[in-house]
Amino acid sequence: MHVRRTLWALSFTLFCIAGTAKAQWSHVDFSAGGDFSEPAGRAGTNVDTGWNIDFRGGYKPTRHLALDLDWNYNRWNLNGRALARYGEPSGYTTIWSLVFCRCCAVRRTGA
Repeated sequence: MHVRRTLWALSFTLFCIAGTAKAQWSHVDFSAGGDFSEPAGRAGTNVDTGWNIDFRGGYKPTRHLALDLDWNYNRWNLNGRALARYGEPSGYTTIWSLVFCRCCAVRRTGA
């Protein structure tokens, strides 16, 4: 629980300063977010609704190119049926990812 509070506090702080950072350093981009995760498919029979957080940031060498690093973390608690199947009192599952993204923005002109 302490880790979750710390992550939410960090996310909120970074969210509040992200606009200021973007205004001062046009070559740096950053974003953060969090939400609830609804299980789908076969996983939906074993886990309850969970939560996720995401941090993304990087460098923009030009107006049309961004080089970003994206980190995502998802967590779900196991439901009663899954716990009973294995005879465990509690449990959870997590997924995390770290991705390097090249993003190209195309700007339309005229209309």
